[in-house]
Amino acid sequence: MAEFQECLTESNLSDLDIRGTFFSWSNNRVEDPILRKLDRVLCNEKWREVFPDAISIFEAPGDSDHSPAVVRFTHVPEIRKCSFKYFSFISTHPKFLEELMKSWEESIPVGSKLFTLGQRLKRAKATCRRLNKEGFGNIQQKAGDALRNLKEIQEQLLSEPSDSLFRQEFVARRKWQFFETAQEIFFNRKARIRWLACGDANTKFFYKAVMAHHIRNCISYLVDGWGNRVFNQAQIKDMVVAYFQNLLGSADTLLIDISLEDLHGSFLIDVLSRLQINFC
Repeated sequence: MAEFQECLTESNLSDLDIRGTFFSWSNNRVEDPILRKLDRVLCNEKWREVFPDAISIFEAPGDSDHSPAVVRFTHVPEIRKCSFKYFSFISTHPKFLEELMKSWEESIPVGSKLFTLGQRLKRAKATCRRLNKEGFGNIQQKAGDALRNLKEIQEQLLSEPSDSLFRQEFVARRKWQFFETAQEIFFNRKARIRWLACGDANTKFFYKAVMAHHIRNCISYLVDGWGNRVFNQAQIKDMVVAYFQNLLGSADTLLIDISLEDLHGSFLIDVLSRLQINFC
């Protein structure tokens, strides 16, 4: 096992995210049953980049002693409204202070001081959200485009150097460093990691951590009342809502209504019984 683990480490292979049954092998002996996790689905970093939403589902073995492992690729990403989180790189926007002061100084309808503060905070949040979308929306693509532009200018500069290309290369480098730093801060916060173990530029490391966190928390499918797997996100939402409506919205037939008079009477009887016990 130590040699096998060393082989996986040298080959940069790790387990794909697992769903379904945990144990994958059984000896099928009633008198001496044994269950083990023998079967695994392995992948490398390139696989995770190309298929970030792929999962492995271990199903019931049926007549075999090994559980079949099914790798599922198709997953339609759902565009959902996420809560806004403030990142420090938003303050580097050239219009940050100007737009924030403008939204903060807008007149507020008549209300208490706490109400006024809440309204101003809401407007400041909307301003930060808009500046983030305008200046840092799709930060990965902007960082990649800035790097490609920098390399193109550098190729021209190293072939036919000129003062104009030197200035262009300086501006392009500053622009790329700006987006690269913002991207690193973004993935650092999203990855929820407070330590650095892979050097100074950890954007790729944080990106992988974010993707792994997303896959672990993702509900890939649910099993309905007939034992069928449901992968459609809209149907999964309906199943969850229906389950909790049935759990929390239905009346319990075992409960008995008690009037206020009965409650007072039972309370009085309980007090008298306690007094009698203490007196005895």
